[in-house]
Formats: sequence, C-alpha cells, structure tokens
Amino acid sequence: MKKLFFSLLAVAAMASCSKSELANRPNIDRDNVEIMASSVAKSITRTPYEGNIATDNELTARVLVSETAGDYSTLLNTDYKMVFSDVASNANSQVGFATTPCFFPADGGKVYLSGFHPYDGWTEIVTNGPNYFFAIDGKSDLMAAAEQATDKAEALAGTYPTLTFKHLLTKLVIKVQAEDDNAITSWGKITDMYLTKAASSAIRAWAQVKKSEDTATFRADNDGNNLDKLACYSYDENNKPTDTEFSAIALTVPDTEAGEVAPAVAYSMIHPVTATEKHYTLVVKTEKHTEEYPIDLTLYKKGSTDVFTDPTTGYAFEISLTFKAKAIQAKATVTPWAEGGNTNVDIE
Repeated sequence: MKKLFFSLLAVAAMASCSKSELANRPNIDRDNVEIMASSVAKSITRTPYEGNIATDNELTARVLVSETAGDYSTLLNTDYKMVFSDVASNANSQVGFATTPCFFPADGGKVYLSGFHPYDGWTEIVTNGPNYFFAIDGKSDLMAAAEQATDKAEALAGTYPTLTFKHLLTKLVIKVQAEDDNAITSWGKITDMYLTKAASSAIRAWAQVKKSEDTATFRADNDGNNLDKLACYSYDENNKPTDTEFSAIALTVPDTEAGEVAPAVAYSMIHPVTATEKHYTLVVKTEKHTEEYPIDLTLYKKGSTDVFTDPTTGYAFEISLTFKAKAIQAKATVTPWAEGGNTNVDIE
C-alpha cells in the first residue's frame, strides 16, 4: 500500500500571499503562526489520478483542524483545501490552506488535524456523530488519515506530526485477452462489466469514517439500500483510467500473442471483504452473449494456492480474463497498492 505523508510546519503568514509565497516565507510573528502542511512522500495511486505527485500532477486533500481531540463539530479552519505538488527536491516544502490561512490559537493550546481524500464528495450527517460518509461509486479511491496533534510551540521548534493517508477500499483492475480469433468471433465485443456481489452479499452503498480515524465501516444508505451493482470504468488508449463507465463503450477483446501481458481495460473501487467462499462476483456482457455472465472471484495469496484470508483493505488485484471459444477463464494477481497475492479461477 502506498501512503501519502503530510507534515505540519508553522510559518508566519499574510493572507494576501500566493501559494508559493506561503511556502517560503520565514516565521516573523510568534503570536500569529499559520498552520501549514508539507508532503514528504512523492507518490500515491488514486483514481482517476495516477502516478507521482508533481507540479503538473497536484494532489488535493481535505484537512480538518479542531481544538478538541476526536471532536470536529467545531472547526478552527474555514477553508479545508490543501493542494500539494512535487517536493522531491525539498522535503520541507509546505503549503497552507488554499484560500484562507488558519492560525494556531493565541493561548498556545494544542490543535488536532485529520485528513481525507478526495477533497470533494464527503457528506456529514450530524445525527451519526463526527462522521463523514461517501457514496461508493466505483471510481473514487477513498483515503483517510488518523488524527494527529500539534501546537504552536512544537511548530516553532520545528517538531511537527505526520498525517498518514490510508486507502479504505479494494481496487480491482480487469485485464482481458482472447485465446484466438475464434474466441473473438464467438463472443463479439464486450459491452459491459460490473460487480454484483461482495462476499456473496450486496455491495455496500456508503463508506463511513469517523473524522479522527483512518478506518472505515461500510453500510447501507439512510434509506436502508445497498447496491445491486457497482460500475466498472474504462481505460483509455494510453492505459490511463477514466471516469467513463464501461457500459458506454464496446471493446473488442485483444488477441494477445503468447507471452504478452493482457492490457488493463477496466477498474472498480469496492469495499473490502475478508476471505469467504468467493470474494467478489464480476458480471460480463458481450454483443453475442447479452445475458449476464457471472464470474466468481476467489483471491489467493501471492505465489500460493492458499486463500487470501486478510481483509482486502488497501490491496489492488489484477483480474485477468481469458476469452475462449466456449468459456471464459479468469485469474487474478495482486499489484501494489500493497502486496497481497494471486488467484486462479476457471470459468466453465
């Protein structure tokens, strides 16, 4: 699992300064110290964002500041957005909140910070306490960072905490190939792929995260509804994930040569599960097989025939589908976020 680390650094601030000015000005006012943050990790994977954080590939996070541990009902900051870019050449590079600076309290008391990604999409329901909710949509890589404390004295002394963002979901990357031309002719183009089950149950509709924690629970929405299916999303011609549902395209199954790696064509982000008879169920539809073709996926440890028994939180799995003239074969292998394992599934 790849993690993104944020460190808090106090510097003097003027609200009219640009972001670059915020990052470089010295401490000149010990009574008016702005809360700022720096990124000390260079890369993270999220969807549709991929690759390293860079000046042309910024990462935007939602950061909350409270004066009370575990309680974010009253916030010290009015702006929640922090935008991070490449810090490879300067580990102490920092930014403030994007629009409105936030300062340490004058009494020197501690402040508490927690973070969330993506920036948009989180909803608070007051009756459920200090929680955020996110409707699982298949394309959003949800992350949270556990609460960390700091104060003005620590910041002025150059001692500051780290916010560690953790993936909350499981990422499934689907690769496809045809055994031969007969298989391509037999099946026709792939017209849809989606998930219908998680651990033989309905797919949970919402992720629920306590604002001070970096773990999630998964539940039905407020009307008691879960998901009948969760969309998969397509990759473009440059092998980059998009936010286009797979149902909007018609894909010819690639006929790969022996030894070639099947290309990634779809992905979905789904709530994690622990080992069961089958971890997830994927459905495929094609031009010549318009009825649902369900594929049960059981995941295995990397390099082993043992079932993957840990929670799948934060793991990415590659699901390789091989289309044959009479049947589809599937196998799955794990790729980072975190090393997990692989699985082999024959679909007859």
